[in-house]
Amino acid sequence: MSWQTLSSELSCLLFKLWSRYLRIHPRNALVMGSDNVSIQPKRTKWRSYLSSSLLLVGSFLLPFICLAILVRTRRLPDARLGKFSRAPRIQKRSFRAPYGKVTKDTNEKLPPANLQTVAREVPLPMDDSLPKPCANCPQIESISPSRGPVTGDTVITVTGHRLGTTRSLRSVTVGSVPCISFQSIDTSQLKCRIPAGTGANLPVIVTVETSAGTQRGTGADAKARWSYLPPKIHSVYPNHATRRGGTVITLSGEGFGRSESYPIATIGGVSCQSTKWISDSVIKCVVPAGAGSKLPVHVTVCGCGDASRSPQSSLSSAAQTATFSYDEDVMRAAARSIIHGMDLRPHRGFPVITNLRQLDSQYEIRFTNPITGRTVYYAVPPELASVLPKSDLSKRYDTCAVVGPAGSLLGSGHGERIDAANAVFRINNSPTHRFEADAGTKTTFQIVNQFWAEMLMNSGDGPQDVKWWFEDATLVLTSPYSQESFILLRQLFPMSSVVFMSRALSAAGWSATERMRSRIQETMGTSFGSITELSSTFYATLMAMQICSEVHLYGIDTRSSKSHYYDDYDQGDEERSHEGLEYLMYLVMQANGYITAIHEGAETAQVAQEVQEKQQQQPQCMVRPCILSCNSRGVSVNGTCHCEPIYSGSDCSINLLADTVDDLLEGIDVFYKGPIEMCRASVNGTFIQLPEGITRQKLREGDIYQVDRALYHALPEEDPADRFGSCAVVGNSGLLLNKELGKEIDSHDLIYRFNQAPTRGYETHVGGRTTHESLNGFWIKELLDERRGFRWNWRSRDTAIVLFEMFEPSSFGWKTKTQILEKDHWWRQAYVRLRKMYPDRRIVSLNPHFVSWSYLLYRELRRRMQRKRLGRYPGEKPMSGIYAFVYLMQICDEIDMYGFQPWREDERDQAKYHYFDNAEPRPGSHSFDLARYLYQLFAIKYDQIRIVD
Repeated sequence: MSWQTLSSELSCLLFKLWSRYLRIHPRNALVMGSDNVSIQPKRTKWRSYLSSSLLLVGSFLLPFICLAILVRTRRLPDARLGKFSRAPRIQKRSFRAPYGKVTKDTNEKLPPANLQTVAREVPLPMDDSLPKPCANCPQIESISPSRGPVTGDTVITVTGHRLGTTRSLRSVTVGSVPCISFQSIDTSQLKCRIPAGTGANLPVIVTVETSAGTQRGTGADAKARWSYLPPKIHSVYPNHATRRGGTVITLSGEGFGRSESYPIATIGGVSCQSTKWISDSVIKCVVPAGAGSKLPVHVTVCGCGDASRSPQSSLSSAAQTATFSYDEDVMRAAARSIIHGMDLRPHRGFPVITNLRQLDSQYEIRFTNPITGRTVYYAVPPELASVLPKSDLSKRYDTCAVVGPAGSLLGSGHGERIDAANAVFRINNSPTHRFEADAGTKTTFQIVNQFWAEMLMNSGDGPQDVKWWFEDATLVLTSPYSQESFILLRQLFPMSSVVFMSRALSAAGWSATERMRSRIQETMGTSFGSITELSSTFYATLMAMQICSEVHLYGIDTRSSKSHYYDDYDQGDEERSHEGLEYLMYLVMQANGYITAIHEGAETAQVAQEVQEKQQQQPQCMVRPCILSCNSRGVSVNGTCHCEPIYSGSDCSINLLADTVDDLLEGIDVFYKGPIEMCRASVNGTFIQLPEGITRQKLREGDIYQVDRALYHALPEEDPADRFGSCAVVGNSGLLLNKELGKEIDSHDLIYRFNQAPTRGYETHVGGRTTHESLNGFWIKELLDERRGFRWNWRSRDTAIVLFEMFEPSSFGWKTKTQILEKDHWWRQAYVRLRKMYPDRRIVSLNPHFVSWSYLLYRELRRRMQRKRLGRYPGEKPMSGIYAFVYLMQICDEIDMYGFQPWREDERDQAKYHYFDNAEPRPGSHSFDLARYLYQLFAIKYDQIRIVD
């Protein structure tokens, strides 16, 4: 009860007593009527006035007298006034406002970690100053351990005196941030789960409630202080980039915190253009423009909320300092040593294109490699010799422009400068239309690799009859494997200038590249891997160096911008590494006078100098709000976790699937009885029987799958009933790029992939082997049309192609009868064509009955999930991963799943749908969450199934 209420109650009580007194002694009152006034004797009147005055004064003063007495009794030993509000009651299994949770359990297990939930429900103490020591205050002697990661979640033991009990312990804070949870063991010991944060030598403060009031205490020496471990950088990849900046590099290490830690990476004291947190051990940095070599790389973890007041910087000792170098500075210093012993100048008699004068005998060319000094013999087939030009290129040029495909050309305005050159070299299919201002219009030579040479051939019927390369330009084929294309083009376009690059020139380029690669690797302290193919840009540069007095390069660095200025092609890791090596070689050749200048989107030196002048200062951490993590199982809205359907709890820590797995799978047999692969043995006369009702009465013949004569003879005799030990099924999620699981994936007996997902350039993350591959209708069309120019990746000779859409049960729910019959007819023809075109390949078409059984299993589990209120799951059909998963359950002893994180369009920092491109799924085409939840359901039920995140 407040003092205002107490005063009011006392006043009312005195008024009632006064009223009662007047009723008992009416003669002491002044009785006033309407017509007369009754006058009392003089003495009686004086006494009445006196008693009334005393009672009124007493009723006014009494509440203040009571207040003074209460204040006196509530005064604390340090002369501060205590609060009059009643102490909040301790409620079991709940948080006590305004502090953390107290549990009676004395074992080591504490509540699940969720710093942000506690930070939202529990306001931070306003007074973060150190408490003064007193006789009755808590005293901390030591904490163990005293150091831990910035992600928090470390359980420490606090030892001391007067640390309170389960009922009296109010809070434990690290600096000004409350522990995630705490637990009293006895008055001399307690446990605390450290929150995420930053900083060193932070005091641990204990608050207890005693009979004398609220007491706060800490320790007197360093043993009672907590320190967050600073982040460490183990490696930087790549550890070099151009001065312009813009290249994305990966920092690997430890102690980078959580997403709300807001790390800032710096290179030579200059903050990255942006720093993106990936995990506690990985962050990505967009390199700032700059200059210099072996610049120190640091990471500062800022933290959120009050933790941002104590930013934590990375270790800077010499043994642990990571470095970064700008290409131009390193190559300029090491240019002479890298190219030592190599002469790339034009040599007399050194051919640029293959011609008849080179023939040493009737069908052989002999030349000396100017780099290695070895004599090389090159066989020339008669068909090739018949279309070779008589002599080498004789024309020479003063200035030449080699125009690469890099996106850095966009907005550069280099078009006029490029067109002013005497000769212009362009690469592959790089267009000029709509890019005239940046890339120019003039073309003298067009350099094409093997792939684009094959693209000149429209189909297996012969080459197309329309030139797609630039008019009046000389088409230069570079690959030794392009001989057939060269012969066909010369025959089809005898009046056009089509030439074949000299084997002597290309051999010199290969030898120079190998030597420079090893020397550059030693200089840069990094590895570029083996070289399988030189780029068309590099061949164009070699050719320009032979026939031009001045060589200017434009748009050759694809690492710091779009790979191509004209499309959205995205390079893989391996291709990007090779492009980086070639750029370093260009810098070496420029420093040695072979290349006149390199022009990109901006003047590199000027940008680097301006940025360093403006940004060379310590990174500034900003105070940012903490965001609920919800254990990555939900989203935070206004400080509350909204969990995914299969999770619950204030921090989404309760997995409802684990509690309902037996009910969801009750009575369901997940192991199929019968032939899994469509074969002749599964055909009953002219059809395969299907489960009852699967066609929903849309087919006149009923629930059967018709097998015609052509299809029957294309089928294998029997189901091979293959069996494998360990199986890896690899999805396409962009989150695969966050971990290096390639070796682990390749160690499995069976490795299953989908729809030509590339592995080249991504081997570190997704592996390189493939034993089975699912293909949908789109990719079957591409495979059948391969001769029209699409280059199919056959993985390996023994890779099996798996077809699951020969029969599509889900289509009967939303397609018309005509659509179903047309697609069914197309698939029959496609299967027969594939078997004829590739008789030696393993082509597996899943049995329509097995596909129907798998679909019914999926539909029943979806129905049970929804009845259990574990979410609503729209979507036209199951994902291909569902069919692959059920298929592998039948043939594998163990299944490991990689890259199957669900796609959510509106999720913050959503990873790419595919790790290899920027595609997005068609809305409503699949139920991504349901597929993931079903995988989790089976992983909970069966020990042989594992999901690798």
